[in-house]
Amino acid sequence: RYVFLHTHDGKRYLTEHTLDELEKQLDPRLFIRANRQFIVSVQSVRSVQHGFNGKLKGFLIPAPPEELVISRERAAAFKDWLGNN
Repeated sequence: RYVFLHTHDGKRYLTEHTLDELEKQLDPRLFIRANRQFIVSVQSVRSVQHGFNGKLKGFLIPAPPEELVISRERAAAFKDWLGNN
């Protein structure tokens, strides 16, 4: 598996770190683990919509190649995180 870092200016970098390792290193006020595939920056969140079954759908800038779905289990923490930033 590969982990890519995407920057605001559209660049993409391959990293040797896992998402678990990155999550431990990043400031939790500025970054959150949205799901198994994504760690997002508060600056990249454009909007969030309520989805089916308590899930959230996130829209990021720049837009990722895959849809960002926040699980029902992580939805409350994600909304709290956004509200505190």
